[in-house]
Amino acid sequence: MKVHHLGVPVEELTSSVDIYERLGFQVVKRFTLGEEKIAFMEKNEWLVELIESPDSLQGHICLEVKDASEIPAEAVWIEGPFRMDDWSSSFYQLGEEVIEWLIVEETKRG
Repeated sequence: MKVHHLGVPVEELTSSVDIYERLGFQVVKRFTLGEEKIAFMEKNEWLVELIESPDSLQGHICLEVKDASEIPAEAVWIEGPFRMDDWSSSFYQLGEEVIEWLIVEETKRG
């Protein structure tokens, strides 16, 4: 298990991307998922997911695992899976925390 990214809710995606670029981050992926506008920003192998959404969001951590058996049994499913390219992810409640669990296809893991 490793940290994949940190999710950060933002008011306006374009201005937030500009701020992170001034801090040395680069856009590695930008897309829309439903009503959410999302940009993944990278610096020194750190990924930050900027999320503009009409809904109130809290920040989250995303943990990458080999398969769903690594997700703790006491974690309560909230939503997902969301499938993109070579991965799928789902959100779970674990205690008071919301955690995104990302499973990368075996053939795409580095």
